[in-house]
Amino acid sequence: YTFIKLTSPPPKPIIFDGSNRDVCEVTRNRTNTPLQALAMLNDPLVLEASRVLAADLVSRHADPGEAIGEAFARIMCREPKKEEASILMDYYGEELQRFEQRPEEISKAVNIGDHPLGDNSGKAETAALMQVIVAIYNVEEAITKT
Repeated sequence: YTFIKLTSPPPKPIIFDGSNRDVCEVTRNRTNTPLQALAMLNDPLVLEASRVLAADLVSRHADPGEAIGEAFARIMCREPKKEEASILMDYYGEELQRFEQRPEEISKAVNIGDHPLGDNSGKAETAALMQVIVAIYNVEEAITKT
C-alpha cells in the first residue's frame, strides 16, 4: 500500500509522471527518464514477476525463441516484430553465455521476492530469460500502454 499525504505525492508516481491529484488527467505525458529506467530495473516487483514468468516459460518451451515470443506477447499485448525478436534473442544469448560462464551469478539474479523458487530457477536459461523479460518490462510501450 502507498501512504498518501495531502501535501506531497508518493515518489513513484512522481518518477512516472503521475498526476499531482489537483486535476483529473485522462492520459499522462509520454516520457522515459533515467529515473524510470532505474526504478523498473531495480523494482523487486518487476524482478520477481520476471523470474516467475521466466521459470514458467522455461518449463513449457524448449525453444528460447518461443519463450521470448510468448513473454513479449503477454507483456506488450502484441507479437514482436522481426527486428525486436532478433534483438531479444541476441540479448538472451549474451545473458545465457554470462550465466553459463559464472553459475554463481544465477542465484544472485533469481533470489528476489517471496514467491518460492521452483525447479527451473537454478538454470542459466531461466536467469537469462529473466533478464530479457526485465528488458521487455522496461520498454516505454510496456510502461505507458499507449
